Amino acid sequence: MATGLFIGVLIFTLEFPANRRHKTPRDAVKVLNEEFKRAVSVSLAMVVILNMIMILSGLKVDHIFDLFWVCLIYTLAQMAIMQFLTLIMGRLGTIIGLLLFVASIGGAGGMFPMQVTNSFFNAIHPFLPMSYAINGLRQAITGGLGNSYASINALVLLGVAVLFYLLFLLAASTLIKRDVLVTDTKEITQEI
Repeated sequence: MATGLFIGVLIFTLEFPANRRHKTPRDAVKVLNEEFKRAVSVSLAMVVILNMIMILSGLKVDHIFDLFWVCLIYTLAQMAIMQFLTLIMGRLGTIIGLLLFVASIGGAGGMFPMQVTNSFFNAIHPFLPMSYAINGLRQAITGGLGNSYASINALVLLGVAVLFYLLFLLAASTLIKRDVLVTDTKEITQEI
């Protein structure tokens, strides 16, 4: 589930990078507001569709609210990271996001237990948002460790989202001051 949501975020930011949408931005808060509204609506749609498909396909979930909550916060955290990367680096930010995805496959503990992975993946494991998503999703689905464990993982993901949206705001403010964020509509059309 975490992999599917990350792929959805990658596709969204590949098609709609954060640095190519704003005609003449004057206020970083407005830029952040536009990006955040897009992130919430796209994330919510992805989470509802994915979770409904999984549940209708027979997934038994002990804590349905936690399942939706962890998925939504995880998707927003990944969206914040990707929007920040595409704002400051454009398409290169998407490539870095793809590398983050590849690192997450091995280092988040979803494919193999962390005890059997190499030292590189064990070192990056606590820094990958997907690690917390997988832990939270496992708890929401199986319910073995109590309700608070999924919420703790969701709160870590919420912290990641807030951090990267604050970085986004700082970067947008800097880019607006330097007139770097302004793009010509013709240039966007020719690029596509």
